[in-house]
Amino acid sequence: MAVSFQVNGEASIWVDPTASGTPSLLGITIDGVRGRFIPRNEDVMTDTFGGESGIPAEVQQFLAWAEIECDLVKFDAAVLASVVALSMGGGTTLGTMGAAGALLRQQNYMYRTTILAPYGGIGPLNFPQAYIQDAQEFNLGTKRTAYRVVFRALPDKRDEGSTVGAILFNGSTTGISGPP
Repeated sequence: MAVSFQVNGEASIWVDPTASGTPSLLGITIDGVRGRFIPRNEDVMTDTFGGESGIPAEVQQFLAWAEIECDLVKFDAAVLASVVALSMGGGTTLGTMGAAGALLRQQNYMYRTTILAPYGGIGPLNFPQAYIQDAQEFNLGTKRTAYRVVFRALPDKRDEGSTVGAILFNGSTTGISGPP
C-alpha cells in the first residue's frame, strides 16, 4: 500500500445502551475523535538478569483497553443522558447515581460504541464493551454547546476462562443505518 494522507471526514459516534442491536446516533464530533490503545504488560524479573533491580527476563502481556475521547458539538441529549446515567452505576435518570460498588460489565452497564468516519483511513471502529469513564466537560452559554466524553473500551469477554479471541474492537457496523 502506498503512503498517503488520510482524511476520514465527519466522525459520528453511535451507541447501543439498551443492547437492542440497533445503535442510536449519539452525536457528531468537532475536530474528530482522539483514541489510544493501551496494552497492559508486566515485567518478569529473575535473578539471572539482576533480580528486582535488573532488567526483565521477559514481559508478560495482559490484554489491552482503549480510550476514545471526543467533543460532541451536535448530539442527541436523550441518548447522551442514557449513557451518562449508565456510567454512574446505572442511575435511572441523568444526575441520579446507581448503587455504590456496581459492577458495570456484570450489570450490563457497558454498551456497544461505534465510531463512523466514512472516508479512507482507519475505521469504522466498533467497541462491543465501552462506557464513559472520565469527567464529562461541557460548556453552556451563547456560544454553541459542546460536550466532551471519554469512553473506555474493554475486551468483550464476559465469561470465565480463556481470553483467547477476546475482541477489543472490530469493523462491524451491523444495525447502523449509515452516516447521519
